[in-house]
Amino acid sequence: EIMPSLVGSEMCIRDSLYLLQQRLAGHTYRSIGEELGMSPKAVRHRILRIKVGLRWYLAVDLDVPTLFN
Repeated sequence: EIMPSLVGSEMCIRDSLYLLQQRLAGHTYRSIGEELGMSPKAVRHRILRIKVGLRWYLAVDLDVPTLFN
Protein backbone atom coordinates (compact mmCIF):
# COMPACT_ATOMS: atom_id res chain seq x y z
CA GLU A 1 0.00 0.00 0.00
CA ILE A 2 1.28 3.46 -0.87
CA MET A 3 0.85 6.26 1.65
CA PRO A 4 -1.73 8.64 0.15
CA SER A 5 -0.30 11.79 1.75
CA LEU A 6 3.10 11.10 0.23
CA VAL A 7 2.40 9.55 -3.13
CA GLY A 8 -1.36 9.69 -3.68
CA SER A 9 -1.28 12.68 -5.97
CA GLU A 10 1.15 15.09 -7.47
CA MET A 11 -0.32 17.87 -5.32
CA CYS A 12 0.29 15.95 -2.08
CA ILE A 13 3.86 15.21 -3.08
CA ARG A 14 4.47 18.85 -3.96
CA ASP A 15 2.90 20.04 -0.68
CA SER A 16 4.91 17.58 1.40
CA LEU A 17 8.17 18.49 -0.30
CA TYR A 18 7.40 22.19 0.11
CA LEU A 19 6.83 21.77 3.85
CA LEU A 20 10.09 19.87 4.24
CA GLN A 21 12.00 22.43 2.15
CA GLN A 22 10.63 25.36 4.14
CA ARG A 23 11.50 23.71 7.43
CA LEU A 24 14.97 22.76 6.23
CA ALA A 25 15.50 26.37 5.14
CA GLY A 26 15.02 27.39 8.77
CA HIS A 27 11.44 28.63 8.71
CA THR A 28 9.47 28.15 11.90
CA TYR A 29 6.26 26.16 12.14
CA ARG A 30 4.54 29.49 12.78
CA SER A 31 5.91 31.22 9.67
CA ILE A 32 5.11 28.23 7.46
CA GLY A 33 1.63 28.06 8.94
CA GLU A 34 1.01 31.77 8.37
CA GLU A 35 2.02 31.41 4.73
CA LEU A 36 -0.20 28.36 4.18
CA GLY A 37 -3.11 29.28 6.43
CA MET A 38 -2.37 26.50 8.92
CA SER A 39 -1.71 26.55 12.66
CA PRO A 40 1.87 25.91 13.77
CA LYS A 41 0.63 22.73 15.45
CA ALA A 42 -0.92 21.50 12.18
CA VAL A 43 2.33 22.19 10.30
CA ARG A 44 4.37 20.28 12.88
CA HIS A 45 1.91 17.39 12.82
CA ARG A 46 1.98 17.22 9.02
CA ILE A 47 5.79 17.22 8.93
CA LEU A 48 5.92 14.46 11.54
CA ARG A 49 3.40 12.42 9.52
CA ILE A 50 5.58 12.82 6.44
CA LYS A 51 8.58 11.55 8.43
CA VAL A 52 6.66 8.55 9.76
CA GLY A 53 5.26 7.80 6.30
CA LEU A 54 8.67 7.90 4.69
CA ARG A 55 10.03 5.52 7.29
CA TRP A 56 7.04 3.16 7.26
CA TYR A 57 6.15 2.96 3.57
CA LEU A 58 9.44 3.71 1.85
CA ALA A 59 12.00 2.64 4.48
CA VAL A 60 13.58 6.10 4.39
CA ASP A 61 14.84 7.44 7.68
CA LEU A 62 15.46 11.17 7.56
CA ASP A 63 18.45 12.02 9.72
CA VAL A 64 17.91 15.77 9.55
CA PRO A 65 17.27 17.05 13.09
CA THR A 66 16.54 20.61 11.93
CA LEU A 67 13.37 19.37 10.24
CA PHE A 68 11.86 18.14 13.47
CA ASN A 69 13.06 20.52 16.19
